[in-house]
Amino acid sequence: QKTLSDYLDGIGSNLAALSNNKSVIEMLKENSRNPSGYQNSKAYLLAFDSLLNYQESMWGKLHHVFISDLSGRVVLSPPHGDSSSSHLGQDISHSSFFTKALKAPTITDFFGFSEATHFHQLYLEPIFDAEGKTLGVLVGEVMIAYQNKILKENFKLGETGKIFIATLK
Repeated sequence: QKTLSDYLDGIGSNLAALSNNKSVIEMLKENSRNPSGYQNSKAYLLAFDSLLNYQESMWGKLHHVFISDLSGRVVLSPPHGDSSSSHLGQDISHSSFFTKALKAPTITDFFGFSEATHFHQLYLEPIFDAEGKTLGVLVGEVMIAYQNKILKENFKLGETGKIFIATLK
């Protein structure tokens, strides 16, 4: 369990650092001022690059990394590799964890977008401005397969042993 906790703590530290990135904060401010034109801003391009670089460096441990505004609408979501698909425009507000994540880092139960055939845990990190006002949420999709790998490496299961990850329900 310590290895899994350390893994999630590391993701949390990285997402906390990204949530304090000046371009991420400026992009969200620009989005609130100009919802139809924020994607043309310099801050958006810099924030996009920051998230893309982190996402690609963590691919396999994390899936997509993206940002939602205060309403839960995804306003920045870099695609992976050569793919053109992302979560841009989708809504995460229906997660029972979203409201809590506007105030403090939160890890969800299993979460799937409506069209998804797979699930992740979401690590939700609030994004604050210099005055402490919440601007949005930085989201990392935690790969369950990687968590299983961590658990299998650190437990003696015998020849027929298995590990199951379950939700609170």
